[in-house]
Amino acid sequence: MRGVRGEVIWLDCPGHGLTRPVRLLHPRHRVYIVPRSDRDVLVGASEIESEDRSPVSLRTATELMAAAHSVVPALAEARILKLDVNLRPALPDNNPLVQWQGRKLTINGLFRHGWLLAPALVERALATEDVRAANLGVAPFDDLAMNSKAASAGLASAIA
Repeated sequence: MRGVRGEVIWLDCPGHGLTRPVRLLHPRHRVYIVPRSDRDVLVGASEIESEDRSPVSLRTATELMAAAHSVVPALAEARILKLDVNLRPALPDNNPLVQWQGRKLTINGLFRHGWLLAPALVERALATEDVRAANLGVAPFDDLAMNSKAASAGLASAIA
């Protein structure tokens, strides 16, 4: 597991008009814009192979803001509320790892797609647990579990 640095900008922009997340996939200027309320907007998409948690860099801030403004011109007069940095959990292949360890389910390494994949991964994992319980004739989450590697491999292939 490694950390991948992500930087985000929180903006105050009354009347931004966004009702759902917007993502720009451009070879040079990637950005996602997420409305958090009728005033607040989250802008991000940086991906830096570093576990550095120092403040947001000038380069990232200007690139994210310019890309966001090109997608949503209403952001031109937005006010910067805060700049934030954190690390995304990632495995070497950038794919999530799902494992059953007895009664414990672990889902790790969601990388930059955590908010998108998490609901589907949990749904699949719970369905896998129901299948495990039916096949073994035991109640869900019983200690008598099938091989956790086989369960995670089945789940990983189902979401791939």
